[in-house]
Amino acid sequence: MGRPLTGKTHVGIRRETRPNGDVYVYERVTGYDAKTQKTKTISTRLLGKILAGTTLMRRRSRYLCA
Repeated sequence: MGRPLTGKTHVGIRRETRPNGDVYVYERVTGYDAKTQKTKTISTRLLGKILAGTTLMRRRSRYLCA
């Protein structure tokens, strides 16, 4: 007998490197779909990007407003 399903979601950080060397940093929320028995992406949000040759992340100005 398996564990009961809780319906919890997981928030993770995903980095995607583009061909020009820029790295886009996303926040991804995933959850388990009992019907297909697989995890699915619920939402994705761009946090910022790291330009090629640098180590600092440039945040999106849209998310800096409080």
